[in-house]
Amino acid sequence: MSKTDRIDAAMLARYGALVTPQIRPVRSDALDTRGARRALIKDRTATLNRQKSLTIPLLKRQAEQRLKQIVAQIAEIDTDAEPESSHRSLGRVDSDRFVTQVACSLSEL
Repeated sequence: MSKTDRIDAAMLARYGALVTPQIRPVRSDALDTRGARRALIKDRTATLNRQKSLTIPLLKRQAEQRLKQIVAQIAEIDTDAEPESSHRSLGRVDSDRFVTQVACSLSEL
């Protein structure tokens, strides 16, 4: 059996005619939540990296406050997330929480 684009196209067309997949609309609120969470993770990483080089006490305190705010916002998103969406990304959520806990511990040293 040779593999060509024409054969592939015919097989895909036949498959599409035989199998009708369930079409579910993408929920924009789920996309918004995931996007917001990703942005918070990036912000947390940037804040943690910035903390390493801060020497001025005021800026250190502000970075610590910002980190706590970010952690709270991530937790709020995770708590509010639907069981289905949080179920899919459970491993990632757990690793994010671990990183956050370690970061908070390190910043207290």
